[in-house]
Amino acid sequence: MRAKKSTKSYQVKKTRYLKIPYLKDRKGVIYLQKRAFYLNIWFGLFLLTFIAFLITLSLLRTSLITNHSLKNKEQTTNLTATKQQKVTANKTLQLTESGRAGDLELTVNSVKSESEIKEGNFKTYQSENGIFALINVSLKNTGHSTATINVNDFKLVTDEKKEYMPSILAGLTTKYITFESMNPDLTVSGFLVFEIPKTIDLANADLYFTYDGTLLTSHLKKSN
Repeated sequence: MRAKKSTKSYQVKKTRYLKIPYLKDRKGVIYLQKRAFYLNIWFGLFLLTFIAFLITLSLLRTSLITNHSLKNKEQTTNLTATKQQKVTANKTLQLTESGRAGDLELTVNSVKSESEIKEGNFKTYQSENGIFALINVSLKNTGHSTATINVNDFKLVTDEKKEYMPSILAGLTTKYITFESMNPDLTVSGFLVFEIPKTIDLANADLYFTYDGTLLTSHLKKSN
């Protein structure tokens, strides 16, 4: 028995889209499936514009960060170079010899080392791991205005180029220099205190004094 050939035909509704059937309802009518919204030309243009905006924003941010980093690096380099250019090394002094840094005249009078520092009958400072180097200096203001010095203007430098900053011990008398303000033609004398290892030979060390862009170096070994 032959199967009857179906004579039923499917209808395709006309639309303004391409005539390619995609969907079929229960009655057998085939419909065109509308294009997905993301293929719409306007949406595509908007998406491309938005992506381009994000890329441009990212590039701009990267450029700003790079420029800021380069600017900071350049400023740091310039500042370091300026500081290095401002400090001029003066002649090297011998013990008891005087030299000038700006308006200040420096003289290193004597050098000694102690295991402890006594202040009167009640206060004693002891070094836990080393000794105290006591360097007696005189500073004279030869300028026309008040000069201010700080212990941080000094440092003790060994023959191995190791640097030691002065120690500030509370309650010391005026014979120790910590922070001074000097009027013109006045002289201040006192000890600078450095806590150093016992192995350091002060005879092979130098005292560095930097003031007003000038570096003075004084040998701590007494010349013959």
